[in-house]
Amino acid sequence: MTLSDPRAGRFGVTLSAPDPDGVPAALGEAVARVEDGTLTVREPTVAPLDEAAEVHAGLGAGALRGKIVLAVRDGFVRRTWCV
Repeated sequence: MTLSDPRAGRFGVTLSAPDPDGVPAALGEAVARVEDGTLTVREPTVAPLDEAAEVHAGLGAGALRGKIVLAVRDGFVRRTWCV
């Protein structure tokens, strides 16, 4: 399940079949599952943009799982959680 920012379109992101009315229920279910341990949340792998080639190779080799965040400049990474 992915919970997306309703403003995604402003950033050039297209959501497939978005259902903003369903977000509160989906979020509630996700939180309940995290709390009861049936759903785990992984921290994303964060790498500087200049290591994108190495990160891509790691993905291809199966060495990395979950979300990957490329930091475009030092200190500029917004925390992103993958459920």
